[in-house]
Amino acid sequence: MTFVKRFTKFNNYVHKVGVIVNSQMYQLPINFCQIKKILSPKNGGKLCRFLKSHYPDQKKISLLDLCKIKHFQTLNQLTKWLFENIYAPYTAKMWGTPLEAIDPSVVERVKITLGDSENYFLDTKLQGLPVDGYTRMIQKILEHKNISVKLNCDIFEHLEIKQEHLWWNNKKLENIVIYCGPIEACLNQKFGYLPYRSLRFVFETYDESKVLPFAVVNDPSHHTKTRDTEYTQLTMQKINKTIISSEYPGAYNPNDPLYNVPYYPINKPENIQHYQQYKKALKNIKNFYLLGRLAEYKYYDMDAAINSAMNLFEQIHNNNSK
Repeated sequence: MTFVKRFTKFNNYVHKVGVIVNSQMYQLPINFCQIKKILSPKNGGKLCRFLKSHYPDQKKISLLDLCKIKHFQTLNQLTKWLFENIYAPYTAKMWGTPLEAIDPSVVERVKITLGDSENYFLDTKLQGLPVDGYTRMIQKILEHKNISVKLNCDIFEHLEIKQEHLWWNNKKLENIVIYCGPIEACLNQKFGYLPYRSLRFVFETYDESKVLPFAVVNDPSHHTKTRDTEYTQLTMQKINKTIISSEYPGAYNPNDPLYNVPYYPINKPENIQHYQQYKKALKNIKNFYLLGRLAEYKYYDMDAAINSAMNLFEQIHNNNSK
């Protein structure tokens, strides 16, 4: 946070997410208030007291752990409802997997808040978004005197990887290269394209200051759409218009006019093995580093992406200080 604050100011936006189920609006992550709304004040209240007494020192618990508790019928009703109405249909649509093939283990990363907090990022001390946007923040980072930027060019018209070395315009390159693009491009798709999920965005403008109850609203039951995002809530603008984007996932295909941007790596054993083919072919190039979602075939949130970049800098700095 200290590093990026040199280049931007942050607003005080705190992320909150809604989800529509059977025309009813709920909030994610599920907390005690939502449990009572789903089950009933009486049954939900009883379950909340049970959870609080059994996990007094925890702020949250994974839904998968709750699924393992078999003797509490109301708890079983809750986990079944959440799986069938929210997480299974959303996962099936997002990842292009048949609904009947969705395994209950998909809820492993899903957390239930053990309390009434509405905060989506419960463990986060600071939240906010760049006041002038990420584009301006990146522009300010790139304004450093030691940085030059070249746009609209193909790096591989100049950079070549052969004989376990980097070559720049046919001359061996000894400088450090940090590569953040698709790893397949390094070897001209030698082992084929890695599979990704992509997104199609549809934007609509409204003559209202606010339309959605939350900045992001998931829609598991919609046959093609995953969620809506209202950007003026993220930027905290007070104006009489607002813009909402709707997201429609699809399989990445570089030749598809709608789904030609790789967004989400698909974390399956066969895909990780596919990625490792590329990584193994590049591992002996000592001055070549892979960084980011496309180069590492790994999902990153923004905070984790920044942290990963800082860690790589430390690694390179330490290696060159020896």
